[in-house]
Amino acid sequence: MSSHNAQNDMAAEVVPRLRPRLYFAHPIGTYGSRAETEALTIINQRFAGYDIINPGDVHHVANGTGNFDYYRALVEGAEALIYLPFADGKIGAGIAGEVRTMRKKHGQIYELKVNREGQPTGQVMAIESDLDSQRVLSREKTGERNKAASGRSV
Repeated sequence: MSSHNAQNDMAAEVVPRLRPRLYFAHPIGTYGSRAETEALTIINQRFAGYDIINPGDVHHVANGTGNFDYYRALVEGAEALIYLPFADGKIGAGIAGEVRTMRKKHGQIYELKVNREGQPTGQVMAIESDLDSQRVLSREKTGERNKAASGRSV
């Protein structure tokens, strides 16, 4: 009987990942945009040892649209997070929630800086403290910005 339990325990073991995961939090309005492509190029170069979780990938969009618990679970499965703010440096409500989730699990958090047009500059800053509340948008304001950005090439 003990060998049966040992077999069950072995079957329940999770195969360890070889590489850590980095979650890329960015405004929905940038999904599929030039800014997203450029950001991913920078992230893949800067964090070459990580598997990148991009919530803008088609399968995540299909599974997660409107489901914040889905995205929170993706963040919880990562060891680090990098976020892309809006062009004026403001941070969307969803991104702020994802950052808080990563902070609670004591993961590494980074900001990928953007220029005035919202394009990534390549500058990556480690974030050691909580987000400045003056930078965080409400859900309504975040939604307005994402809706406006969806109609143009960001």
